[in-house]
Amino acid sequence: MEPLDEYVASATLMILGEDLDPAKVTEWLELQPSQSWRIGEEKELAPGSFYEWGGWKRFGKKSNDTLEEKIESWLVRLQDREQEFSKMSSMGWRCSLDCFLAFDSVASLSISPELTRRVSELGLTIDICINN
Repeated sequence: MEPLDEYVASATLMILGEDLDPAKVTEWLELQPSQSWRIGEEKELAPGSFYEWGGWKRFGKKSNDTLEEKIESWLVRLQDREQEFSKMSSMGWRCSLDCFLAFDSVASLSISPELTRRVSELGLTIDICINN
């Protein structure tokens, strides 16, 4: 695909769960989070509001890559982590690549069957928020 001009995209690794322990996620994935919290903690940007579930997220690298390339970058980083994601899923935690896509007019998005298969093998969901 040509360099990205049609849209701006991001892909964030997100783990959510009612009883989520951010330290466990960090240990299992051997990655430091960009942000994490436990159920009941006060929200930093909304004083007086408290999280109803635990969360762990790590932002992807900023680049002008396509969304598919950003997902591919995560797959390379998370290679051989199937057991860790399976363990988290079995605990009832939601594991996903949280994607954001913004565009001015019309944009097209394509995710190949091969990439979809690899995401599925890791046990991840792809969530896409689209904004124009």
